[in-house]
Amino acid sequence: MDHQVVLKREEKVYLQLETLTCQIDEQSVGQQRRIGYDATTIGQCLHISRANTSKELNELFKENKLLKIKGKPVYYLHKGIMEEKLGMVFADNTFEDTGAFKDYVLQQQNKNKPAKEAIQEQNNSVFSSYIGADGSLKTQVEQAKAAILYPPNGLHTLITGSTGVGKTTFAEAMYKYGIETKIFKEDTPFVIFNCADYTDNAQLLLSHLFGHVKGAFTGADKNKEGLVSRANQGILFLDEIHRLPPEGQEMLFLIMDKGIYRKLGETDLYHTVNVRIIAATTEDPNTAVLSTFLRRIPVIIKMPDLSEFTLQERQDFIYEFFSKEAERIGTPIKVNHEVIRILMLYECNANIGQLKSNIQLICAKAFLEYIRFKQEMIIVKLSQLSSHMKDGIFKISEYRKNMTQSFNNTLITDIIFDCSQVNQKNETFVVCQDNSVSDNFYKIIEKSWEKRVHSNLPESKIVQELNDQIDSYFHSVFSKIKTRNFYYTKDVIAKIVDVKIVNTIERVLNESNLFGTDYNKKILYALALHINALLHRIHSGLVNYIDSQNNAHMNHKDEYEVAIKLRNELENEFYIQIPDAEIAYLTMFLYAFREVGIRKNIGVIVIAHGDNIATGMARVANQLLDTEHAHAIDMPLTANIREIYEKVKEKVKEVNRGKGVLLLVDMGSLLSFSQMITEDTGIKTGTLDMVSTAIVIEATRKSLFLPDIDIEDLISDIKNIKSEEYNKRDIQVILEAGHNQTRDFFQDNILRVLNETLSFLDAEKIYQMFDQVLHEIAVTIECTVDESLRIKFIFHCACMIERILRNASLEYDKTCIIMEENEKMMLLIKDKFKFIEEFFGVCIPDDEYVFIFSIFETVVKHIEA
Repeated sequence: MDHQVVLKREEKVYLQLETLTCQIDEQSVGQQRRIGYDATTIGQCLHISRANTSKELNELFKENKLLKIKGKPVYYLHKGIMEEKLGMVFADNTFEDTGAFKDYVLQQQNKNKPAKEAIQEQNNSVFSSYIGADGSLKTQVEQAKAAILYPPNGLHTLITGSTGVGKTTFAEAMYKYGIETKIFKEDTPFVIFNCADYTDNAQLLLSHLFGHVKGAFTGADKNKEGLVSRANQGILFLDEIHRLPPEGQEMLFLIMDKGIYRKLGETDLYHTVNVRIIAATTEDPNTAVLSTFLRRIPVIIKMPDLSEFTLQERQDFIYEFFSKEAERIGTPIKVNHEVIRILMLYECNANIGQLKSNIQLICAKAFLEYIRFKQEMIIVKLSQLSSHMKDGIFKISEYRKNMTQSFNNTLITDIIFDCSQVNQKNETFVVCQDNSVSDNFYKIIEKSWEKRVHSNLPESKIVQELNDQIDSYFHSVFSKIKTRNFYYTKDVIAKIVDVKIVNTIERVLNESNLFGTDYNKKILYALALHINALLHRIHSGLVNYIDSQNNAHMNHKDEYEVAIKLRNELENEFYIQIPDAEIAYLTMFLYAFREVGIRKNIGVIVIAHGDNIATGMARVANQLLDTEHAHAIDMPLTANIREIYEKVKEKVKEVNRGKGVLLLVDMGSLLSFSQMITEDTGIKTGTLDMVSTAIVIEATRKSLFLPDIDIEDLISDIKNIKSEEYNKRDIQVILEAGHNQTRDFFQDNILRVLNETLSFLDAEKIYQMFDQVLHEIAVTIECTVDESLRIKFIFHCACMIERILRNASLEYDKTCIIMEENEKMMLLIKDKFKFIEEFFGVCIPDDEYVFIFSIFETVVKHIEA
């Protein structure tokens, strides 16, 4: 049985820095502006605060495990990895700045330069920087090198492949390889001609290619040199060669056979030329070109479609394209790990070219949000993907075995692409033509945005529109919420908000007599929740209002006076300063409760893995708010994701009341449902992840009591709440509402230790998932699950998943024997773990299954006996 090692925070930081340092390209250290990773970046990967991360980094540095580059901020590198990458030993661990670090590395490498010269020359080959050069493109690269190097003048070549596979770029790489190997001189020509450009005018096409003499055809008023002449002593690349008419192909015969050609209109004069022809076509060469032409082409290189590359290579493409965009914009790009998963699996009919274009489009959308909301970095989210791209989420199960081998921490960690750190090679080639957007593309987006803000939509207009929206707020009326047998107590509310808030509101409302003495207590509760959230925003510095109190003062004097009184009481009680703009909000809040009628609001659906998890959270919110507004969908651990998607889509149709539907989800593939459902149904939807009971309560409250709020603003408001402050009270709220039982002491301790042990998995979800699997196995083999068995099973399986995600699973030398001797039990265990494999997108090795079996071995033997 495997004995688990509890990872301390310091070890988690060390492991994460090791993973990041492995991404650095040792060949480009001298060209990078910044080298290493700061505490903020490392902490974000681990969801650990910057202060705690910095503390652990300093300890690791003292232990001589890290390299430190001073500056603001300080950057760190894993010492062992850098020594291995650079082939040197660091005698010094501290460097004053990046320049000092690079100078030190260069000085050490120069000492070993003669010994590394041959290897370095090979690594600097243009083909060595190709993604897939040692994998899916290995054969093609070897063919290309042979075609260039073959004596005495190389070999004519035909490159075939679908649109977007990069035939032009590959031909250019062949040319550059010829220069590298001294076959060509530095000024050797490389001439590109697309035969499709003049496909409707064969005469003009041949004229461009071979040239013509005066009078050769109507309009030929002077002699003209062709591209063949320009390509002399070099390479002529003919793209879409199948568009070259038969007579044009026949004219190439003389060039390939004898090195001579005629211009159009010439009858007795030949010109000599030394040209290597590289042609390309998207068609089947056996039917698209003359057989006599094809026989003269000794090298035919078939470029693979994107689908023929490995998932790891496709991940490399994705990283390269995002890195190039980060370099182009000059701003880091943070990409949600679910986006990476989807990009790896969705269908690209136009191959690598389409993948690149799609990533550029995604970055453009993300850049617009970056300048609109003044973000610290560009953030790529699932919402920016098209529905076609999101179909990739349904293929995760199909590819999970390959994804186990291809993915590392990108399964669970968002990726930050910083042009100063990631993929900064001297010159990187990927097998697709460079059809990038212009370098000023993002500048154009930014200027367009500024123009709209400062010209078409001035600040006064923005303020006016916001004021109009606010004014319409209190013209909307609330429907009466059906009274149910729910017993309101101040103690229940106090589990979520400070009791002093409740007392203050209650005192002000009673003194004002605005609602009379017998008002509905949900008014008090809704106000208490809002003010509690307001206090959190004030302490976090997140309050940002448009000042619209004048309208509120003029139109709703009674409510305005109560709002002023409430503001003063709260300031005195909590020693804070509430913005004047909050008065307008409180005024409208109070006024809205005095209106009765029909209104539209945002629907709320809670979706979570596990039995009754979503139902439980929705029940608490509904009970506390005296409503039935929150709906729930429980997602069994063995559920098929497409079936769940259809179920959620139908529920969205059911609960939509004209304002759209907010999906509160826990994790995994659920995050991508929103845009897909919107495109399928036409109903506006939004998504919030990491759902908790407090978040469900807050989302339900705001959707009920803020009828003019839209989904984007609702999501933004809820994100500003420090939900962790509520989460501490979740269990108590659940107890008061009577919908669930408290965790026992045993479970709390398991979760506490799991949180300390796991590097990146969610302890709560891991516990729920493997406890369910354990229960199913125990029921099948009719054994009792005691505390000892539960601890062994859950801890082993949790650590096992993290090992597999790191490609570091355990090995066992008697796996085959144990599998054969216990075939029935092994099949049972594998069957119960199918969902686990699908959920995490992994394939659990047989060696790991044997260790799981060993946990049950005593129980199984006892049963068999």
